[in-house]
Amino acid sequence: MGQHNQAVELREQLSRRDTAAALTMAAEAIHARAAEGYNAAPAITAARPRWRLTDRLGEVVLRALVEDRRAGLTMMALAQKYDISLSSAKRLLKQPSQETELPQTS
Repeated sequence: MGQHNQAVELREQLSRRDTAAALTMAAEAIHARAAEGYNAAPAITAARPRWRLTDRLGEVVLRALVEDRRAGLTMMALAQKYDISLSSAKRLLKQPSQETELPQTS
């Protein structure tokens, strides 16, 4: 069933004449634009805010992650415990921070 037939059926189901007339005009405008090759429904892409992992986890969790590493947990265990990827765990522990910096071992 085409769009035009669906619009006609919907219009017939409505009880208010002014609403039916408005729908008819809108359907005609859409069909006219479509015939001209105009995309009547452009894709809308809303930019989602990107949160840094450090912002999402928070300072308390980051400190706990560092303390767990100091206590001997492996990187894989940290990643599983904090529900982050292995590369994220490594990256977080590499980032310099005055409170969370791990001592360098040789």
